[in-house]
Amino acid sequence: MVYNVCLNYFGNEADAQDCTQDVFIKIHKKLDTFKEESSHKTWIYKITTNTCLDKIKATKRRRKLYELGSFLGLKYEPITYEHPGVELEQKEAVNRIMTIINDLPEKQRTAIILKRLENLSQKEIADIMNCSTKAVESLVSRAKNTIKRKLNEGY
Repeated sequence: MVYNVCLNYFGNEADAQDCTQDVFIKIHKKLDTFKEESSHKTWIYKITTNTCLDKIKATKRRRKLYELGSFLGLKYEPITYEHPGVELEQKEAVNRIMTIINDLPEKQRTAIILKRLENLSQKEIADIMNCSTKAVESLVSRAKNTIKRKLNEGY
């Protein structure tokens, strides 16, 4: 479950494995703080999505530093989506979609990943994201509309 969420956020095995390891370290360190207010599954999903988002933010900061520091010879390699379950002929299409998903605002990205890629219910997502089910519905709808629009624009 944790690895699949990480893989859906990062799109490649190396980053997903690295993030999965970080998630389990956090779970181990925070286990005594679990308050039984939600299920273990919801609590683990919350830690996983927060860890993924933190790593993405750190990557974006590094990317900006690389762009600003290009005069020092630093080069940025674009991230490609290398999910092991994706057939070779589908990789280009999946790469486009995952690029669009990665460009979504943080809350929309989390909602669409948990809803469409992890198949969680709106209630579970609301618990993970600390918001209402209506907010989840709205976030998923906006994310889907943005993805469709960008695909139609040839993004």
